[in-house]
Amino acid sequence: MRYGLLAMAAGLLGACAGDVRVVGATLDSVTLEYYGDQESEAAAEARDACAQHNKRARLRTVNSQPNGPHLAIYDCIRD
Repeated sequence: MRYGLLAMAAGLLGACAGDVRVVGATLDSVTLEYYGDQESEAAAEARDACAQHNKRARLRTVNSQPNGPHLAIYDCIRD
């Protein structure tokens, strides 16, 4: 029973660490944090955030930390 609870807690923590989250947003840019290889999920989140302002997302940069999060900065631009 104890190991089952520990495994479940570890799974929940892993799920939280696996999410893409917006950590900053303006009318002209959006910054996302993600772990692992979630580039496409981050790009989709940036597209949605920029679309709210009738703009499209263009990747500016990705900053990565060893064993840590990736921070992706997207510019929200007009066509």
